[in-house]
Amino acid sequence: MSKKFMASGYVIIDDIEYADGKTIKNRLGGGAVFAMSGMKLWTDDVLSVNYVGEDFVDYFGGWFGKNNIPLEGNRVRAKYTIHYRLVYAENGTYVCVPTKENPEAYTEKLRALMDPDMELLQPYLADCAGLDVLFSADEHLFREMDLYRQRYGFKVMWEYSDFRAASYNKIETLFRCLRYVDMFSINGFESQELFGISDEMQLVSFFKKFPVPVFFRVGEKGSYYIQDGKALFFPIIRAEGKADPTGCGNTSTSAVLWAYASGHSMKDIGLIGTITATINAQHMGLIGDYTPQLRQQAHDMLDRYSASYEEVYI
Repeated sequence: MSKKFMASGYVIIDDIEYADGKTIKNRLGGGAVFAMSGMKLWTDDVLSVNYVGEDFVDYFGGWFGKNNIPLEGNRVRAKYTIHYRLVYAENGTYVCVPTKENPEAYTEKLRALMDPDMELLQPYLADCAGLDVLFSADEHLFREMDLYRQRYGFKVMWEYSDFRAASYNKIETLFRCLRYVDMFSINGFESQELFGISDEMQLVSFFKKFPVPVFFRVGEKGSYYIQDGKALFFPIIRAEGKADPTGCGNTSTSAVLWAYASGHSMKDIGLIGTITATINAQHMGLIGDYTPQLRQQAHDMLDRYSASYEEVYI
């Protein structure tokens, strides 16, 4: 049996309010689900490992079922799955606020209850090839997870998440946690807030010094893949029609993990992340149907762009 690529973080039901006034209610989402969906584009060996609410199957069961994704990694821990309004601004940033219908489904207490822990993760790690984690810096949890990483040899991608506590040195904590992962992903807004650096190229130079490869996402411009002191820039590939940016960072990050763990080159790792974001953006919300044709489209795009991409290291 093949080992699985897993994602763990938060499962969320979104009510989306776009900057142009368009709204969508009860959309399946959450960083961990989008991350799993990014890997699903390239491999069928995926698993979602998250705490959820009693209503999870009502909302998500059909999507998991029709795409042959097992439900086993999702454990019920509360009455409600996290449910909020995601409100976009014109510049692509967004805020998350409670829904008017059910404010109990988006509270700090519920979010804390849904935090992944080793009790949740441990049963699945022996069969893990790669784990995309989307949770806050908890050095104790990362250290525990590392014991299994060392034992079973799976790769860990840490996608940056908000620091819950403000009383400790965030950067110092981040670097301590980086000792226990294989890769790190962060976007431009998060980088500026965390490191106090607004210049893009200064951030690229900063990330070159990191002890692990960094996938640095810069919104509509594209992304950088940085490894072994070298950086490659990958401009965005425009999606046809009206693009939905939701989940593009999560899907591209997890695809980069899949590519890295599968032994791809720096060039193809970055292209796989870019292609995944493009295909995700062509769908309103999660990709609905994972057909053989969709996967072939991804591989055809990789062949085409890999043949024409010029490797200019920064």
